[in-house]
Amino acid sequence: MLAQIVAEDAPPMLAKLETQLNENQLDAAAKSAHALKGLLSTFETGTPVEELQQLIDEARLGQGRTATAMLNKLRPSLDTLVSQVKELTEES
Repeated sequence: MLAQIVAEDAPPMLAKLETQLNENQLDAAAKSAHALKGLLSTFETGTPVEELQQLIDEARLGQGRTATAMLNKLRPSLDTLVSQVKELTEES
C-alpha cells in the first residue's frame, strides 16, 4: 500500500518541485522537496533521498540556481528510485 502511494504521488511532486524551481518559488520548492523527501524516505534513507536536504537548504537560502542544478543532478536517481518502488506494486 505504501509503495502504491509513493508510485502515484512522487512523480507529480517531482514535477511540481521542478516547476517551482523554474519559476523561482523557492519557499514553495523547499516545502515540496521536504515533502518529497519524507515520502521517499519510506523506502530509502540514503542516496538520493538524503541529498534532497541540501536542495532544501539551498532553496531556503534563496539559491535557486544551485537548487535547480541539484535537482537536475538528482532527478535520474530519484526517477530510478520511484520506478523501483513502482515495481513493488506490480509484484503484489
